[in-house]
Amino acid sequence: MNINMYLKISMLFLMSIPAVKSELEHTSVMGYLPTMIYQHPQVASPFEQEFYFEVIKGESTQQIIVTYPADMERPTKMGVKIQLTGVMSEVALGGPEKTKRAYKNKVLSLKHWQYIQEGQ
Repeated sequence: MNINMYLKISMLFLMSIPAVKSELEHTSVMGYLPTMIYQHPQVASPFEQEFYFEVIKGESTQQIIVTYPADMERPTKMGVKIQLTGVMSEVALGGPEKTKRAYKNKVLSLKHWQYIQEGQ
């Protein structure tokens, strides 16, 4: 692929993604792979992949988007507690309230993950 084609594809991609506000701090979250996936926009770059994750927040959970490099393995075991570490940011589509375009959620750029044994 020549540089001009690469730049055109990159610009089209950048114009198509929603605004992402980055907080640029490493964070760790605990949770599980979801049994049911809600509706989320695609936020991974062409060089990344994504999956969804149920973060444990006290008695409730929140489903977030997790992006990771295409060459990185990701967790796949359902029903096993997992700790994810990475840089947390937020995606906000900015549309009218109470519409799909008003979507707003956390996005974790994954750096490391591990399965957690119960009782730890």
